[in-house]
Amino acid sequence: MSAQVITTITLLTWGVIMALYALNKYVIRHNFLKSPILVDLSTVPVSRPGSFIAGAGVLFTFVSNIAAIGVVFGCTLSPSFENTVRFLRFELPLWVNVTGGVLFVLYSLWGLLVLFYNPNYTPLYKHTHGHYIIVTEGPYRWVRHPRYEAAALANLIFFLFTGVWLSLLGLLGWAAIYAQGKAEEQFLLTLAPQAYGDYRRRTGMFFPRVRL
Repeated sequence: MSAQVITTITLLTWGVIMALYALNKYVIRHNFLKSPILVDLSTVPVSRPGSFIAGAGVLFTFVSNIAAIGVVFGCTLSPSFENTVRFLRFELPLWVNVTGGVLFVLYSLWGLLVLFYNPNYTPLYKHTHGHYIIVTEGPYRWVRHPRYEAAALANLIFFLFTGVWLSLLGLLGWAAIYAQGKAEEQFLLTLAPQAYGDYRRRTGMFFPRVRL
């Protein structure tokens, strides 16, 4: 699949995602939540969950995917650039790129659902004041960390889609994702021991829990 086609699919997908997010946030103003768990942070000591290293590792998994897309965009804009970075791309079979493209669209839609259901979500930590919402609906009904799960799988998805092996470097951050996810769970247990404890027992961390 050519860099031009990959760029077109990426921009169209991101454009639709951004339009839907803006429609929900500024026009519909509906966050899809039916029964969120609200915690008053004024009565709870709050500190940043996780270590600096874990946070940096999680960020690295995102950056490696953006780097892969950046290479493709550069190839689209400049043929000379494409010749320069040819060593960064593998010529994968078309069916592999198409499979990666479909997974990329699904990954983007999954991320949109996370934004719909979790008003707390931000790719970087920010201090929260007032009421904190613990989400247990939408994607969070099945897994406790749907965005981290998607970010980890995206390292493979972006490689299949673009052929740029830089995204595979994000695999080095998978251990950081696990560590950060555990730290955030301890943070939420501090905020709501009973409610979040019950929720954690019935859901999987990154994959849906199989009930026999």
